[in-house]
Amino acid sequence: MDKSIINNWNKVVSNEDVVYFLGDFCEIHHNPKYWLRYLNGNISFIEGNHDHPLKKYHVRPLNKHFVISYKEEKFLLCHYSNPSHPYSESIEFTWDGWVIHGHEHNHTPLINKRKKRLNVSCENLNYTPIEIGALLQMRNK
Repeated sequence: MDKSIINNWNKVVSNEDVVYFLGDFCEIHHNPKYWLRYLNGNISFIEGNHDHPLKKYHVRPLNKHFVISYKEEKFLLCHYSNPSHPYSESIEFTWDGWVIHGHEHNHTPLINKRKKRLNVSCENLNYTPIEIGALLQMRNK
């Protein structure tokens, strides 16, 4: 399974790509540096509820969220589908735009137009990262 995930990743991510990883990179008993050496891209981490190893091994700065712009639209990237989730240490602003998140696994749909949520948990994407343009094409169908 690990080899399949690494292969899926590296098929779509080049070494020059910027990747936002939306939490839960590895479990407690694993050194994340081991896995990072196999993955392409420049990875920015958003802290998930299972990312204690990232802190323990001082992998990279962990962020609670990012706001990115793509084609004149802004997106909030965070681990939890609700940016004010108690574990996300309350984002200090209100957000009425689209939220791209993980955490929910396949318990919620990939696209929720009513709530403006895009659930990019790996189970919803066949364990393969997705480029934001492709994600937004799916949203706009």
